[in-house]
Amino acid sequence: MAQRRVSYYTISVENPPQDFSYETFVTTIFNFIGSQTLVNRKQDMGDDRFCFLSAKSYDPRTHISRGIFKSAKHSYRAPLIDRITLNERENPKTLDEGEVFKTHFVMKYRQDEILTVIECALNLLTIKSVVDYLNLFVRKYDLVHPEDPIGLQLKYELVPEDDFGQALANMDRVKAATVFFHKEVLGSEALGFAQELNDVQEEVEVTLKAKRNLSITQQIVGALGRLNGGQSQITKIRVKGSTDNVESVIDTSVIVKKTYIDVNKNTETGEYESPAMLTCMQELLEDM
Repeated sequence: MAQRRVSYYTISVENPPQDFSYETFVTTIFNFIGSQTLVNRKQDMGDDRFCFLSAKSYDPRTHISRGIFKSAKHSYRAPLIDRITLNERENPKTLDEGEVFKTHFVMKYRQDEILTVIECALNLLTIKSVVDYLNLFVRKYDLVHPEDPIGLQLKYELVPEDDFGQALANMDRVKAATVFFHKEVLGSEALGFAQELNDVQEEVEVTLKAKRNLSITQQIVGALGRLNGGQSQITKIRVKGSTDNVESVIDTSVIVKKTYIDVNKNTETGEYESPAMLTCMQELLEDM
């Protein structure tokens, strides 16, 4: 038995039309994805990674969908080394292959949003990756159904354990903030870095500092709005400030509601058992 961390988010659309149903919308897209061949489900993510929806299910009685995304990183096949003997051997995989990482998710459809629990760990998909993937197939659906397009795009928001915005508002002064961006921003036209970014960490940091005796609260409020809307490369924000003359730090990656679940781990592959994982995640949403 091992612990696995999961985090909570909400998914919605801007200005949904009257009588809009998130349940109908997303299950339609999932069914559309499921009708594609595995190859046509694939999305290239950049940085030699790709992902696809591997499995999905939907229960109209509970208004819950759940499933598994698979992702992998290709074009890397360094030798393998044994952790006990330190003996090395040639890696048998090809450059087109990569180790499979499973990202489990559960979605509960409500009238005004989709409450989502997603598995969180290094090398797994983020909520941004999942929403980007679904939006890609919304656009593909619209191309196939020009007579009845959906014409909407999903966005996501954090479900805070404590209200980050309120904690920010309670600060007398915001002295500094570190805004984390996905490294893809380095290859943008504005910055012009080389596209080959394999040796760069997944996130790059930009630090903002207030002038003496001033505060940068409004600038962080704007950045927080872009993070919550899921429409930028911002991945998280860490703020340093003071409340009642006491130094404090708040961080969106800490504030987001999260919990740990106990699941069995396959001793041969190191993978977590999917059926138990999804059942535990579903139980977290059933009473919400």
